[in-house]
Amino acid sequence: MAPTNLMEMATLADFAEKQQQPTPTSNTEKNPFVVDSDDVAATIIVYVIIAFCFGSLIGLVLVDMRRKHRTGELQETGRTLGFLCLFILKAPFMLFSRKNMSAVWVWFTDLFRSAENKKRKSKKDEAVSLDRKFDDDAIIQRLGTKSPETGTSITD
Repeated sequence: MAPTNLMEMATLADFAEKQQQPTPTSNTEKNPFVVDSDDVAATIIVYVIIAFCFGSLIGLVLVDMRRKHRTGELQETGRTLGFLCLFILKAPFMLFSRKNMSAVWVWFTDLFRSAENKKRKSKKDEAVSLDRKFDDDAIIQRLGTKSPETGTSITD
């Protein structure tokens, strides 16, 4: 709906002008890394504390690397890190291989099939049974016979 008289047009222009004017604190709120001209000392102290924390962390890492270099553990750690990076690069290809994806597809489609039409039968349904009986006495006699090399024998 367009303004009909001159007074409405003036108030809309004033409203738009007020919306575009930045507030005095908007510059410091947008970028936290800008040095506030009102409180320079506090900003410097904060940056010094942050630099001290990062410097301490880097110092700990360097001291640990020096100790590992002396014992030879640094080379082993580097090799392990290399294997880890290589594994991270290869993992998606291994996870999404054709073999694994076909197994996931069969599992997913079995969710919607009836029990007799499932491609993978559950192992709980099959009973475990031994088809042949073992003769325990014959096994004991065979394992315990006299060996000519060692000179051992079984007494009854």
